[in-house]
Amino acid sequence: MNGIETLNLSSNQIRDTGTFHISRMKGIKNLNLQSNEIRNGVNLVSHMPKLTSENLDSNGIGDDDATILAQIQEITNLNLRSNQIGNTRAQHLSSMMGLTSLNLSSNHIRHAGASAPFESAGSYDLGSQF
Repeated sequence: MNGIETLNLSSNQIRDTGTFHISRMKGIKNLNLQSNEIRNGVNLVSHMPKLTSENLDSNGIGDDDATILAQIQEITNLNLRSNQIGNTRAQHLSSMMGLTSLNLSSNHIRHAGASAPFESAGSYDLGSQF
């Protein structure tokens, strides 16, 4: 699978350990892991040097993984809808300088001013929060 740039593995019950094998695919630019069971495996996926778009909608991603994701400067499009990210860690995501699209709807963001750090992103969606 050396030439693959886009990989869609949504709704496959992939757990944290499964991300190890995915992380070995260094040429992936667009990765869709929506609706799996990833909670602590984000660190392995963060070692994909060409990754620019990542969909982690509806996993169990919490604050610790949000901090790890914030360190990946290459990502321009990030979907973290329906996870367990709170205010403080959501603000860490604002450090992603190349980010042009961010979806944090249906997480645990509570403060009305939570959108302030994301104003530099081209598009962001905080949607309804718990």
